[in-house]
Amino acid sequence: MNMVIVEKKSIETVSKIPKTVKIVKIPDGLSFELAAASMLKGLTVWYLLHETYEVQKNETIVVYAAAGGVGSILVQWAASLGAKVIGIVSNEQKRQMALANGCEHVIIDSEKALDEFNEITNHQGVKVVYDSVGQATLNASLAMLAPRGLLVSYGNASGPVDNFSFSTLAKHGSLYVTRPTLWSYISNHHDLMRSSSLLFEKILNNAINIEIGQTYALSNVAQAHHELSNRMTTGSSISYSTVHVSASLPNWGRELTDPNVIPAIEPFNTGYLNKGLHEIYYEQSGNPDGYPVLFLHGGPGGGGDINARRFFDPSHYKIIILDQRGSGRSKPLGCVEDNTTQHLIEDIHQIKNHLNIKSWHVFGGSWGSTLSLAYAQAFPNEVSALILRGIFLLRKRELDWFYQYGASEIYPDAWENYISVIKKPDQDNLLSAFYELIHHADNVTQMRACKAWSQWEGATSKLVPDRGLIDHFASDDFALALAKIETHYFMNRGFFSSETQVLQNIDKIRHIPSVIIQGRYDVVCPSRTAYELHQAWPEADFKIAEVSGHSAYEKEITDLLIEATEKFRDI
Repeated sequence: MNMVIVEKKSIETVSKIPKTVKIVKIPDGLSFELAAASMLKGLTVWYLLHETYEVQKNETIVVYAAAGGVGSILVQWAASLGAKVIGIVSNEQKRQMALANGCEHVIIDSEKALDEFNEITNHQGVKVVYDSVGQATLNASLAMLAPRGLLVSYGNASGPVDNFSFSTLAKHGSLYVTRPTLWSYISNHHDLMRSSSLLFEKILNNAINIEIGQTYALSNVAQAHHELSNRMTTGSSISYSTVHVSASLPNWGRELTDPNVIPAIEPFNTGYLNKGLHEIYYEQSGNPDGYPVLFLHGGPGGGGDINARRFFDPSHYKIIILDQRGSGRSKPLGCVEDNTTQHLIEDIHQIKNHLNIKSWHVFGGSWGSTLSLAYAQAFPNEVSALILRGIFLLRKRELDWFYQYGASEIYPDAWENYISVIKKPDQDNLLSAFYELIHHADNVTQMRACKAWSQWEGATSKLVPDRGLIDHFASDDFALALAKIETHYFMNRGFFSSETQVLQNIDKIRHIPSVIIQGRYDVVCPSRTAYELHQAWPEADFKIAEVSGHSAYEKEITDLLIEATEKFRDI
């Protein structure tokens, strides 16, 4: 979700901002800086104390990480309600901070913490425990609850909870557990207005104090990224851009969810995985301690676009981009030897292990959706969510539609350029004819065919053709890798056991939270394929971008992709 905060006097000028952008009005007396610094953490505290569990006056509650970003606000807000807060922290310095914020008791987390808690509560336990730590504190949190108490697990700083048995809840006295996320509580305008109004009221009445540790101009985003990544900051950090709210704001709102506006970031780590004759490039960007998400590019052979980093909140996600064998920055470019879908699946699995990642979200479009599905079906326990766009299952009818007859009727001008390199007698089987030329020993013949093949895809990838995109697809290195690897995979039908392999194995991934995003007018990967995938897999969300083609960089599709990465951030 995207939020814009505007002054009261300017609210009438923003009525045309897209529905994907939420508008929050700042009351008189509250600065933009405080509003920006308080929104996410403050609204999280609002739903924890008022919606997930309604804390009462004189009630005793437990708050883990009571001196942390959310924890410090939670303690202050709970104290303003008249609750008695037992805070749990990691050291003496944080203990003093938690006491200053309003904790009645503060326990330093250790082997004796539970004994100290029982002494404070006379072994009675409490009705609710707020735990943002996760796996490391699960057992202690459950032990602190009174019978029929509620554990609110709203974070996983020590790692997500796994291997949990529901019988444990019965053992401790018929307990309840919930894993809430902010999105569920502010998904409609009414709830967002109600929650933000209460938050702003708490700030204006000095019930809670928001510490702004540092501010950064948007032009200094690289410095902000460095300091956040290296834990050099305190309190809340905000970045700002000078934007004049006027009649032109709808355009700005349109761009708010465009990857070209999300600040560009550089990787904090790059490397190569050596696999025989292949050197497979990978990079990591965003938050080194964030939740991992893997971006799988299209093609096959397309390579990882640096703009792919911009679909994800870099303060929350650790973004891993992999250039598949022979693609992009991997070496040797365009190599098809030892290059099959199974090789790529094993590469993904090994890079995950190399980076010490237990599970990750997987994000893929076009061929990237094919590979994402195949990888998830091979290693379902490694995938925590799937974000899929422009679905391609590499079936004969899909290949025939785009490379033989179908899309040709929609883009006849681009089609003429595509088939111009193939002799008339060979045009009955264009895929086979292109394969022969693209893998030809003569470099001039090969490159001419590669460019014709690649430009066809570039010319049809957006609803409104993009000259810059077409030129990029025609560049020597890109065209060579894309054409050689695509024809290699397509002639071998993706190296699948059958063309229905992915659909037949949906049961293996049915449990994984997933979204399918499809452009209505996608001629590269027509909507029929996405629709059939959803029919086989109704558990996955299915979203149609009604005025879009194939590219991830069309506004409507970009909006939906970023909305999905935000929705899945707390899984």
